[in-house]
Amino acid sequence: MSEVRAALVRAMRWTAVTLALFCVGFGAVAWAVAGPDAAMAGLAGVGVAAFVGLSTQAAMFLGSRLSSTSLSVIVLGSFLLKVVILVLVALAIRGSDLSTGAFVASLAVAVVATLVIDVLVLARARVPYVTSDRPAEPG
Repeated sequence: MSEVRAALVRAMRWTAVTLALFCVGFGAVAWAVAGPDAAMAGLAGVGVAAFVGLSTQAAMFLGSRLSSTSLSVIVLGSFLLKVVILVLVALAIRGSDLSTGAFVASLAVAVVATLVIDVLVLARARVPYVTSDRPAEPG
């Protein structure tokens, strides 16, 4: 497995574990503070963040062996799909009894966590910026 793919797998693993812990934490805190509707909204926020973060990482993983054009198409397609799903989720929450504040707070914290994980994992990956097809010169 290439270093890029290994880094993406590490990022997906850390993201999944972190967001699972956030589900437990946000669910418990929101339930204790504002009741079951806030807990469900917190879980929905973390779920949306998990969908957004993990689908981006999965699109990068799937496209990492393809040409840059194909990778761009995959990432852009996943972005458009995420926008449509986010709009549908926002419309569904607006018409429900779920706590909008708990949803937005959990979504914001979880998205920031996924971004921090991406930055840390990819910054520590040893991925060259430039590769050369030329053989190394002796000496």
